[in-house]
Amino acid sequence: MTSPIKIKSLTNDWVKHLYKLRESRRFRIVENKVLVVGEKMVTEVSKVVPIVSLGFTGPKAALAAKFRGEKKLVSEEVAEKVTGIQRNEGNHNHH
Repeated sequence: MTSPIKIKSLTNDWVKHLYKLRESRRFRIVENKVLVVGEKMVTEVSKVVPIVSLGFTGPKAALAAKFRGEKKLVSEEVAEKVTGIQRNEGNHNHH
């Protein structure tokens, strides 16, 4: 298995693409793609539709190993920009 691509830049083209998917309904329709966020949702959706590209943070590497397709290890800052979910300082657990 190849190592995932590592992305730390907020200006990366892939990051911009995902951000636009989250922000623009029209763009989602044109691209015929959606952004799925969260371990539970990704797992559920993957049972019905193949995951084309998966971005994950370090703690989710075991989850990422279960999926085929493009995988990208992203920084917390990139994850926050793409998902719009801010991590609470001092609280690194997400449910």
